Amino acid sequence: MNNILRHVAALGLAFVCAAAAAQSWPARPVKTINPFPAGGPSDVLGRLINERLSQRLGQAFVIENRVGASGNIGVDAALKSAPDGYTFAWVVDFVLVFNPFLYPRMPFDVEKDLQPVATFAATEVALVVHPSVPVKTMADLIGHAKQTQVAFASAGAGSPGHVFGELFKREFNLAQMLHVPYKGNAPASQSIVAGETQAFFGALPGTIANIRAGKLRPLAVFSRERLPYLPEVPTAREQGFPKFEVQNWFGIAAPAGTPREIVSRMAQEIATVAREPEFLGRLEKTGFSSHASNPDEMRALIRRDAARWGEFIRSAGIRAE
Repeated sequence: MNNILRHVAALGLAFVCAAAAAQSWPARPVKTINPFPAGGPSDVLGRLINERLSQRLGQAFVIENRVGASGNIGVDAALKSAPDGYTFAWVVDFVLVFNPFLYPRMPFDVEKDLQPVATFAATEVALVVHPSVPVKTMADLIGHAKQTQVAFASAGAGSPGHVFGELFKREFNLAQMLHVPYKGNAPASQSIVAGETQAFFGALPGTIANIRAGKLRPLAVFSRERLPYLPEVPTAREQGFPKFEVQNWFGIAAPAGTPREIVSRMAQEIATVAREPEFLGRLEKTGFSSHASNPDEMRALIRRDAARWGEFIRSAGIRAE
């Protein structure tokens, strides 16, 4: 009986200590690791959220850029940090969903080493072509690609644009479509603007300025509904291609073992910031949309997307560079 009482008391003390830690958190600056270069979408969004978190919580939230291996290096560094609520990783879906199937060996296990915190934004994907390509719809492009070689650019082997392009090739038996990998979305986008390549399955933040300037022609957006900031562009679903409904989502994760109370507090703060009109305005202006989820929902999202894309990546033989 005494052992049971001691065990119950110990559990009670642990809960009290965890609650106290969450109430006092953060007591010092918090580091958020961005696994991609400064100036990219996750960096811009992360800095915007960090600024508001610093204001709301009274401690500095700072970004450290740790790039390489399609995001694996930075995320791994964050997940190997002490699980004390003072190191987080900004993540993009493909690091957690694509990379485990693209790399023969991963430095971390998404299920065991990572604690999801929240998602807060998504990028819609658009299929765009150079204006010289004589097509106006997805069906036009399919027919054109059956008659002549069409080169599609991507940010590199295993990038989302590569995976989406391979899905397009396989779905419509376009064997002669040529994949041209570049080192990043910026040079890939520039290649199609210059006419070096003809098509691009790209996230809108990297293409929307050129679409609005008439330098790229959008054939479809891969969202469920038309976008309020590109209302004239039909969805793939509208054109009869429901399989092409995809997003890239952005979130934040912590090392496994981070106190649940701190994870919940961080998720609540991010959800609050992500609902602010100024933040929402910045999202829409640059081609993002709001995408809010809590820790459990983010875990379910990772599992759902991994189930969707993992088998395709394996069967298509896609590998990272």
